[in-house]
Amino acid sequence: MPMIKSHRMVFAIEKCAELGVRRIIPFRCERSVWKGGEKESRKKQERLERKVAAACKQSGNPWFTKIEPVAPFAGLVESLKDYSSIFLADAGGGPFYSTFGMLKEPHDMIAVVGPEGGFTESEMEGFETAGAVKVSLGLNRLRSETSAFLMASGMILCIADLKG
Repeated sequence: MPMIKSHRMVFAIEKCAELGVRRIIPFRCERSVWKGGEKESRKKQERLERKVAAACKQSGNPWFTKIEPVAPFAGLVESLKDYSSIFLADAGGGPFYSTFGMLKEPHDMIAVVGPEGGFTESEMEGFETAGAVKVSLGLNRLRSETSAFLMASGMILCIADLKG
């Protein structure tokens, strides 16, 4: 998830934790909102971890969603090699239902949403090189936090269907 405005980031992370997302990797990209250095980064991460704990307790989630340290864009792209399925929210992608319908195994997946204003051309090339599958989230342009929630729900519902 790109670094977005604080209150929106908190909302997205709370909802993803309630849904059962296991890991969130906040990252910086050219159009993300990022202020502060390492000390501020640690404070933000600690605050997000407290929000995750509360959201997981409230929802009955049996594990706490792990919030990774903020990664530079290149670090995010490098980490994508660890996943068998990479889904990227993009208006030019395939239909939501059929793209997630391609899931065969409910593990080693990652979903990526962009910042307000979208990714740059060079960032999109990085995702293409990594093998990301583009997923359309509908006709409307969505905020980052809405996209994160929608991507997480789609993947989790498909996983539930796979487990039957």
